[in-house]
Amino acid sequence: MKTKITVDSNNVTVERDDPFYGERTRTTYFAPHTSSGQAGYVRIRDNAGHYPQVCERLESTGGTLMATPESLPRVIRRELRRRVAAERRELDRS
Repeated sequence: MKTKITVDSNNVTVERDDPFYGERTRTTYFAPHTSSGQAGYVRIRDNAGHYPQVCERLESTGGTLMATPESLPRVIRRELRRRVAAERRELDRS
């Protein structure tokens, strides 16, 4: 199934099939408003109710992503493309 990206006023939700496990995943990303209007850390809400920061290629480790609510869709799309490319390279090695 194709990747589906949904954007609302403060969130970007990505639904896609995990290429390694075949499961459909759904992740919602957000960038909190900052008092100064500058970019803040991109975060997700995990199953435990925490808000971990998101890193490059939408991973949990690496360089931390920053965005404003307005730039969040662009940032998520860019990093999703990078993640898909990395996954393809990994699958090609297998």
